[in-house]
Amino acid sequence: MEYVKPEQALQVKEEKDFFVKSLNGYVRVRKLAYKDLGLIYSKAKDDPFEMAKWMIITGIVKPRFTREQVDNMRPEVATELSTIVADYSGMTPEAIERTRNLSNTMTEAMQSGQ
Repeated sequence: MEYVKPEQALQVKEEKDFFVKSLNGYVRVRKLAYKDLGLIYSKAKDDPFEMAKWMIITGIVKPRFTREQVDNMRPEVATELSTIVADYSGMTPEAIERTRNLSNTMTEAMQSGQ
């Protein structure tokens, strides 16, 4: 039996340019790591709009968008950008839901002192 090496699980910094139809131009996206997902979930607090906003802020590296800019984006632009980040980072709807449930379970356990 051969065991995996811990290094195999590490994420190499990956970036890629994507065409954004709603903007008729390109953005550079950074593939999110597990740590990024934890920060996004902690800031979003089960609010899908906040989750999308923080995915854009965290995942889009060129151009950089501020919180205010994301808050004032047209809905179709914000949806497309957050979908690009989620897809590139391998976040399927099922994975997002499982991670959210795990995060909630961990938070509840910590609050109850377990």
